[in-house]
Amino acid sequence: MTIQAYQTLFESSIAFGMRKSLQAEQRTAEMHIKIEKLEEENYKLETEIEHLSSEIWDLLKKEMEAKAEGEAIHQQQIDEINSDNKEKLVALKNYLTTLHG
Repeated sequence: MTIQAYQTLFESSIAFGMRKSLQAEQRTAEMHIKIEKLEEENYKLETEIEHLSSEIWDLLKKEMEAKAEGEAIHQQQIDEINSDNKEKLVALKNYLTTLHG
């Protein structure tokens, strides 16, 4: 090979190396932008998770309170019915006692 051929080969390889270097820098910059976007999206999703978790907890708390209130009302109704039944039973026993008395 002649010196001219070596010089052309050298220049061609330098140009190839420069293109590859520029392409790598461009890909690196694109990756940094993509990473920033994904980190921002991740932050937004984590914030949404926290918000939704808070809403879920509030709903569960309200549901437990409503259930406890409903059970208390139900128990009160049962107690009233039992008390009424006892009064009626006493009245019935008294009535039967007076009939057979």
